[in-house]
Amino acid sequence: MNKRTAVMALMGGAISALALNVGVLQAQTPSIRHFKWEMAFDPERAGPPSNEELREYGQMLDRSGYFESRVIGTNDRQVLDTKHDSTSGVTVYECLGTIWPERHAHRNAPEDLTTEKHGGGRITAKVKIEDNPADPAECREHVIWHVLPGTTDTTDIRLTVGQHFVYVYDFWIGNGGATARVKIIRDDDSHTATVVETEIRVCVHPEYGYQHALARWIHRPCDAALWWSCVRFGCCSVGD
Repeated sequence: MNKRTAVMALMGGAISALALNVGVLQAQTPSIRHFKWEMAFDPERAGPPSNEELREYGQMLDRSGYFESRVIGTNDRQVLDTKHDSTSGVTVYECLGTIWPERHAHRNAPEDLTTEKHGGGRITAKVKIEDNPADPAECREHVIWHVLPGTTDTTDIRLTVGQHFVYVYDFWIGNGGATARVKIIRDDDSHTATVVETEIRVCVHPEYGYQHALARWIHRPCDAALWWSCVRFGCCSVGD
C-alpha cells in the first residue's frame, strides 16, 4: 500500500466513524418538532400538568431552542404603552415587549392543544417584558385589556417584568367558533411567581395556512395585545 492509498483509507475510516456518530446522536436526540409532554410528564397521568411542571418544562424548551428566532420577522419586539388600569385609574407604563412563537406552531394539530393528549395542551409562545431604557419611568408590568369570548366582559391580563411561557390547552370548536384556555406562566422558580389564566378566542381560517410560525404585538388605543400562530388553521390572541 503506497502513501496515497494509506491516507485515503484513513480518511475513509474517519468519515465513516463520523457518519456513524452523527447517526447515533440523531437517533438519541429528538428533534425540536417532536418534543412531547411524555418527555417531562407521565403520559398516563390524568389532568393537565401543574404550574411548577409547566415552568420547568418551558425552561427546558427554551434552552433547547424551541422558540422561533432563526427566521427574520417571526418574532416581534415593540415598545408597549398601557393606558388602561381599572384598579388605579388611568396610568401610562412604557415597557419593551418581545414575543416568540413556538417553532413550527403553524403545524400544530387541534389535538395537540387539548387536555386529552399527553397530559394536555402545549407551550406555544414565549413573552418577555422588560424596562425601556429610553423611558425614565420604571416598567412594572404590561396590562392587556382582554374581552372574554362570547361576552362583553373584560379582564385585565397583567404581565409583570420578566419572561413568561404561554401554555394553550382545552382547545374547542363549537357553533360560536373556536376557543381555548391559556396559562401565562412567569419564568421564575419561586413559588410566588405570577400565573395568569384566562379563556381566549382562536381565529379559525381553514382556507389558508401559515408558511411558518409568527408572533406579533397588536397595538390598540388602550394597550398592545398578544397575537401568535398556535394551530395549523388558526391563530391565538390575548386581548381580543
